[in-house]
Order: sequence, then structure tokens, then C-alpha cells
Amino acid sequence: PALAVELEKDDNFAITTTNSTMIDFLCMNGKRAPFDDVRMRQAISLLIDRSAITDNIYLGYASPTSNILNYSTPFYKEFPVEYDAEKAKELIKEVLGDEKTTLTYLIQQDNTEQKAEAELIASLLQGVGIDVTIESYDWATIKEMMANGDYDLARAQQGLSNMEAITIFKRFMYSTGDQNVNYSLGVNDTEIDSLIDLADAELDLQKRQDIYDKLQEISVERQPVLPLYNERTLMVYNKKLTGYEAQI
Repeated sequence: PALAVELEKDDNFAITTTNSTMIDFLCMNGKRAPFDDVRMRQAISLLIDRSAITDNIYLGYASPTSNILNYSTPFYKEFPVEYDAEKAKELIKEVLGDEKTTLTYLIQQDNTEQKAEAELIASLLQGVGIDVTIESYDWATIKEMMANGDYDLARAQQGLSNMEAITIFKRFMYSTGDQNVNYSLGVNDTEIDSLIDLADAELDLQKRQDIYDKLQEISVERQPVLPLYNERTLMVYNKKLTGYEAQI
């Protein structure tokens, strides 16, 4: 976004945007304390001002969200994006008491936006007595560390190439889902598994939507991952091109 805005200062260029299929989120190690406690996951979600991230780091070219589904799918349900630092402090106090803790936060190296996000989130956590160590690696190393459970927070993203919501639910919320396992999310719930199995077998679109709505509600409440924002497809083009519009 910063480069696009800089280019737009030249009268030869303009910006066009559309909804992207990419969603950006924080993974939390749900297999160990403190994120094995749903209250801690909820607290971090409430503590992060997503609008501050999208406005200041992405210059408005992103859409805050609390839903694990990307807004490009027709099954997407809108939920309010809550920001409540005081409620977050109460939940953290319930989980940690007076215990001091340090969290390891993984980001991809040479990614200036992720670094800026991490620094902002680390400052918010420091304000409630939690220290954060930010570590940057290549993505292959990060994935290995996550699979081994050697992290607390990690920045990741996911596309939704075919618009079918079952892909995300299976990967991130099913007990044996590949990203649930590979990212050490620790989701293991027979109710969720049953709902996903029902949705996968349901051919009636309205009934399928009803099940997806329930799964989305569960994801917002339990935060298997912490959604930050939906991306925007952002294109800069030369004004010599006419009728040019970004496509999903």
C-alpha cells in the first residue's frame, strides 16, 4: 500500500482495488499455556485494535475482521469486530493472575508490514504486563517451529481459491485438519468435527449455510486462529489504459 500511494502521486498512475481471497491472521499455540485457555485467545483478540493496523500500516487497503472465513465466499457471515482493552485485561488477569510471562512471536523475515504489526501488538501486550520476543525467519523455518510447537504467536495468511468454505473449516478447525496439526492450534472438539462432517455431506445450500453460520459463530467465540483482516487486491496502473479494474 505504501508503494501504491507513492506511485499515485504521479499523475500518470491510478489505483484500482477489489476484494481479495486472502485473509491474514495470528496463529496461537493452543497446545500449551497460555493459549490452551480460550479466555487468553479471546483476550488477545479484544486487545488488538484491528482498525489501527489496517489504517496505519495498510493505509485503509484492508478490512478488519473477526471471522475465520474470507469475505469473498458467498457463505460469509458478518460479525462485529470487537475492541475492548479493559475486558481483555480482565480475562488476562483471570488466566495469568500475577504471573509474568514472555511470548514468542514469529514473523516472516524481510516483511516490513508484519514487523510493524508485531511491534504494535507487542506494545499492546506489554501494556498489560506481557513481554513479547519477536523472531523473524523464512517461512519454511516458521512452519517447522509451529509444527513442533516452538512458538506462542505466529503471523500467517490463507487464500480461499474455490470460494467453498468447507476448505477452511476442515484445515483449521477439524481435529485432524492439516493446518490445525501443522500449526499446533490444538482444536479438538467432537461438536466441531460433527458439524463439519454434516456440512460436507449436505447438498441443500440453505441447510449448508445454516451449518456454516454455526461454525463461524464458534470460530468467533473460540478463536482457533485470530483473524486480523481481509486483504484488498491492490493494483496500480498507467492511465493510458482505459477501463482497467482489479479482479479478485
